[in-house]
Amino acid sequence: MRVAIAQFAPAFLDRARVTTQVVEWIGRAAGAGAELVCFAEALIPAYPLWLCRTDGASFDDPVQKRLFARYSREAVCVEDGDLDAVRAAAARHGVAVVRGSLSGRVAGVTVCSARG
Repeated sequence: MRVAIAQFAPAFLDRARVTTQVVEWIGRAAGAGAELVCFAEALIPAYPLWLCRTDGASFDDPVQKRLFARYSREAVCVEDGDLDAVRAAAARHGVAVVRGSLSGRVAGVTVCSARG
């Protein structure tokens, strides 16, 4: 089995644009003969890199709250069809995909996950 590891800079905190990037990378990997395409942790909408550049443990900080609110808004909601384009690309190219994303927007809960 040929496995592709797709590592790229995502469109930060923009679920729709990152999803488009993922779809493009699925096509590239499939074109190179991959049967399995793997993406990075928390790729959709992006890894929360501000935590290491700010005081991420300051939960009452207005900056942290604002960034986390945006992060949560851009989280993936499968029920809303946020991954339909990724699923369609995987089917179209005949590949399996493992993607990391921030999943949530259900009952106020936000979780990180990697799913196939």
